[in-house]
Amino acid sequence: MLGRGCRDAGLPYCPLAASKSGSRLSNAARFADNSGVKPKQPPKASTQPGKLPLRKRLIFSAIALLLPLALLAVIEIGLRFAGYGGYPPTFKQLATYDNGDRLVASNVESSQAYFFRNRDLPGTLTETAFRSPKPDDTVRVFMVGGSAIKGYPQLGAFAPSAFLQEMLSDAWPGKQVEVINLGTTAVASFPVLEMLRDALEQEPDLIIVYSGHNEFFGAYGVASLNTIARTPRFIALQHNLRRLGLLQWIDGLFAGRAPARPAGAMLMEIMMARPFIGPNDPLRAAAARNLQMHIEQMIDHCRSAGVPVMVCTLPSNERGLAPLGTSALDQLSPEDSASVLRILESSESLINEDAATAIEELRAGVALAPDHARLHWLLATALHAEHRYEEARKHFESALDLDPMPWRATSSQNDAIRQAAASRNAWLCDVQAVFRRESEGGTIGWDLMDDHVHMSLRGQALVAAAISEKLGEADGALRIDPEVLAQRPSWEIYAQRLGNNIFEEYAVAYRMRRLFDVPFFSETNPHAAAIMDARLDDRRASMSESEQRATTAWHDPAVHQNYTRPLSSVIGPMALAEGRLDDAAPLFYTVYRIMPAYSNQSIEFAYRYTRTLQRIAPELPAGAEQIARSAIERALLMIANSSEREFTLQRHVGALYKVLGDHAASIPYLVAARPGFGEQGLVELDQTLIHSFLETGDVQNALQLARTGMAHAGRFAPVYEQMHAQILSGAQDPSPDRENP
Repeated sequence: MLGRGCRDAGLPYCPLAASKSGSRLSNAARFADNSGVKPKQPPKASTQPGKLPLRKRLIFSAIALLLPLALLAVIEIGLRFAGYGGYPPTFKQLATYDNGDRLVASNVESSQAYFFRNRDLPGTLTETAFRSPKPDDTVRVFMVGGSAIKGYPQLGAFAPSAFLQEMLSDAWPGKQVEVINLGTTAVASFPVLEMLRDALEQEPDLIIVYSGHNEFFGAYGVASLNTIARTPRFIALQHNLRRLGLLQWIDGLFAGRAPARPAGAMLMEIMMARPFIGPNDPLRAAAARNLQMHIEQMIDHCRSAGVPVMVCTLPSNERGLAPLGTSALDQLSPEDSASVLRILESSESLINEDAATAIEELRAGVALAPDHARLHWLLATALHAEHRYEEARKHFESALDLDPMPWRATSSQNDAIRQAAASRNAWLCDVQAVFRRESEGGTIGWDLMDDHVHMSLRGQALVAAAISEKLGEADGALRIDPEVLAQRPSWEIYAQRLGNNIFEEYAVAYRMRRLFDVPFFSETNPHAAAIMDARLDDRRASMSESEQRATTAWHDPAVHQNYTRPLSSVIGPMALAEGRLDDAAPLFYTVYRIMPAYSNQSIEFAYRYTRTLQRIAPELPAGAEQIARSAIERALLMIANSSEREFTLQRHVGALYKVLGDHAASIPYLVAARPGFGEQGLVELDQTLIHSFLETGDVQNALQLARTGMAHAGRFAPVYEQMHAQILSGAQDPSPDRENP
């Protein structure tokens, strides 16, 4: 109260009020206030006790930040030495020529960079080798994209690249044409962009882009097991971060904890992180956007490098295969849902019996469920049966666009390809339009496709034809004279040149039959398996009983080696053993073309082919002689660049020289090969060597080799005794009927 009274009285200072308000004035302060004399102040302390100068604080802060980074750098370096980090290169060096040129090949291991969630079952590409620097007379073309341009389910010898190489070689006589196929199974457009950038360093004259089917489920697709990003920028960031050894090491720690997948599961089955994509799902727009942006970047990179680029649209099996996914009916009432199910069940059989009635029922179904993909496909099928092709095409397209499991490029994705080409004023090859033009009613079916996106043999040739026709519109060195195009042989002749036969056709149908056992195929398209069964029966009916038995043996995975071993490599030796030389020779040629050029198998089958021709007619055709010389050249390069003693290659070189009649050249290689063989293999090699000795007049070495065998060959000693007797009798060839290697 006294304090309040002081304030009410207007006094300037009230001790009691000050005390109550929390103010604590010392006696000295009060004395100073009253006397006007300032009290003595205590010594002044530093402004902020213990605080370092700004410069030192910045240094210590920087050290605190850099220490974890330095630790991570040390860990990263250590992991790099342990084999983690980085990605396998798209290309690798196989050999060095005497003049310092390099033999470079596409690296089959490079695709592992994009399959970090399923490294044990990644998508693959085919090895193709070429010389660097590029020879002056060479035109080099790269194809980039997914498994469709790779040629699957055909083997590499029958891919679009193989057909295109034949067509361009015809169009540009005097030029050495190389079409290098970088098509990789189950990759979206981002990995294709990365491979294209690497291809630009290999002196291409043209790059062909065929990408877009895998934008949802392929590696780095928007709904893929192998991505966590959704936009081009973050996809690139994710890929770059995964170069780090630390991340790869962490992946390795958790690799064993990944859920087990069914034995024998196919790549398509394990790639989908989200197997259902609704009609209005934002991922659909994201897939088209990513595809367009990545293709625009591909075009920009090619332009910057001064390399022409051709972008292709993508055909799909529109008419032959129903949507792979099952549309939802959640948005419908129970009554409408029941009506749709009834229409789906009744219309499938009704289409073949009364297409007109089926059309009316299916229109009612589409009215109830306009986003139901299968209803559209069934309606299109009925309209096609009634030859109402334009209406049918629209509904086939709607079915494909609404497919809840979009493994096929939608119309939005094909539009994105066209827009990318238009925005950059780039070369567009409208392959989809070409396929539709060649198809009944303008919709693509089984005659050009082997499944949903992979082309039949005719389809592979048609892609190459479309590209070569586009080159007829070009200016400059890449132009093909339209008159040359007009005189181009049929696709069947090109297929024959490449070595096609009923056995490889059977192998394709067998691969597809296996694919159509995948649950989402068998549930939505059970008729696909029946189509392949019919193809298998048709090809099998053309085989002899022994060929059928050999084909059945090839079914064993240990024999077909994940379908990479050509069926022709099983049938050919059997035909030779039966004395059917005319049948064996073309089969050996097929295998020679299929196997990678710089492989033991390619060299071996070059020998088998040319030797079989020689047995049919002693005078080798010019083309066969060139095959033998080319095989020798490749084998010698492989031998010169190998750290191992290549006994098998030495043997093949000696045998090929013998086929060419150069027995003196064959002897050193056959002698060098002997330590690598034993038992029957050595007997057959020695038969070849003894013959070459006799051809060069060296009877003494022939006799010595036979005597050595008589003394040391054990159970094969009688064979050497027979050869010894034949040499003494003057027989020039002690083994005229034996085939080797």
